Amino acid sequence: MKAVLLSLLFLTPCLAAAQDAGFEQQKDSLLSVIAQTQGDEKLKNYRQFQIWLFHYEPDMDSVCKYYDEYIKEARKQGNTKDEGMVYVNLLGAYCNRGLFDKAIAQSDEILQFLSSSDLWEYYYQAYSIVLEACFFNNQYQKTLDAANELYRQAKEQNHANGISAAFYTMGLVYNKTERTQEAEQYFKKCIETQERMEKKTALWTQAYYYLFEIIEGQKRYSEAGKLLAEWEKAVKSYEIQEDLENAVARNELYTAKVRLYLNEGELDKAELYCDSAEITSPDNSLLANTTFLRALIMEKRKDYTQAIELLDIACQLFTTYEEWGVVIEILSAKSRVLLAKDGNTEVYPLFETILARKDSLKNLDFHAQLDDLRIEYEVDRHIAEKERTRNYLLFALAGCGILALALGVWIYYTRLVRRKNRSLYLRIQELTHIEKTAEEQLLQAPEENLSREMQIFRRLSQCMQNEKLFTNPVLNRKMLAAHTNTNEAYLADAIRRATGETVSAYISGLRLQYALKLLDEHPGMTLDAVAIDSGHGSYSPFFRSFTKKYGITPSEYRKMSGTKNNN
Repeated sequence: MKAVLLSLLFLTPCLAAAQDAGFEQQKDSLLSVIAQTQGDEKLKNYRQFQIWLFHYEPDMDSVCKYYDEYIKEARKQGNTKDEGMVYVNLLGAYCNRGLFDKAIAQSDEILQFLSSSDLWEYYYQAYSIVLEACFFNNQYQKTLDAANELYRQAKEQNHANGISAAFYTMGLVYNKTERTQEAEQYFKKCIETQERMEKKTALWTQAYYYLFEIIEGQKRYSEAGKLLAEWEKAVKSYEIQEDLENAVARNELYTAKVRLYLNEGELDKAELYCDSAEITSPDNSLLANTTFLRALIMEKRKDYTQAIELLDIACQLFTTYEEWGVVIEILSAKSRVLLAKDGNTEVYPLFETILARKDSLKNLDFHAQLDDLRIEYEVDRHIAEKERTRNYLLFALAGCGILALALGVWIYYTRLVRRKNRSLYLRIQELTHIEKTAEEQLLQAPEENLSREMQIFRRLSQCMQNEKLFTNPVLNRKMLAAHTNTNEAYLADAIRRATGETVSAYISGLRLQYALKLLDEHPGMTLDAVAIDSGHGSYSPFFRSFTKKYGITPSEYRKMSGTKNNN
């Protein structure tokens, strides 16, 4: 789980006592101190209070109320710097509570204030938070556009803080789309830029966090261990600079050590650092990470009962925080543990491969969009440079150049689409082969090796294979339950455990598999007929489902299939 916690690190004071006192008692105490002071002392107490609100006030309306009072006091004293700092941390408070839309909505006004007040240090800190808000709000294109604009502006001002923020954001987007080579390069650029800065920012330690995730995820354990040592030095150096203990960075550092020791099989050390991570956690939400890690430790020790209990707790916590990507990882781990507990270790790896292939296929279209965006940006930049340097005498020549460039981009884009379609076609064939292999292995597995859910799912697979029930466009859960002699709840649970999908998604997948077969084997068959024969009812829902899953239209797939057959 990765929350946006940057604004915490922009504040220099520290509140260690807040964790020991009662919530309301501490709040009343801080307000009382503020009311009894004036001038600089009052602003100093407000700074301390805003940190406390940032971490421990669950009601965002209450946070806004007291932040607004702080802003009014800063204006009254003519302290523009404190006012800017509050705005930065207001954006961070919204993001830490998952209110990304509100942070984005207020960002333009805040950035305008910071730039007009020449508070450039705070300006780039606020910009960094806005970029992360766009990213975690799944606005990837807006994130990339904003990162490019930030880089341009920071480059013009030679402001290293803004440049490092742009590198960091590009790393986030590439990492999200599993282009880890590019992500690794940008996180390293961010770290290198930060290390040349006299005053570091939170991006320094955050870039180390993601860089470690990439290297450790690729099982480059020796390199990960060296990076961990450099990361730990960076955290200590940042704490000295800010004169505070960076609990968030330390928690991430300790959980990274847990993962490294877990992979090396040193389970006692892994458990020890789980304890350290929980002690340093300033926020109960971070305990969800260590709960998941403890479950993996129990799995390694083959204490499957304890592992399942911890996985259920972790799943509930991450569901509360709506971290659906981690929830899927937990459910996958639970499936693995359940299969290991029942003594069946063959089925899970195959289904894990299928899920990985599906994720890869799903991201391929965005990869193409990302490349298109980079091409578009380079073309626009080139045109802008031409416009700044050309004159009226060269207008006609420049216009021809732009047309030629546009034609080149169009040709390149056309070729890119063809390459993308070829790649998608091959991935679809590979995915189809894996799914068929998994189904055959399931059907051939001994009955006594299968759990109750897998037995139900096997009966269902046999019905689907023999009777092609999915070709009925009105097929539903009730009808499937009747064919498999079970109830609807057991059926849905069996499908979810076997495939990770809902009943409707499972039926849709079978229809699409059959549609692929019809497209491959009957080139003369109309697309409307394929849609009807595969159970979609009509072409419109068939087109939507096919394109959404495979990233290619039925007609494009048929062209690629025909090209292959002709070759």
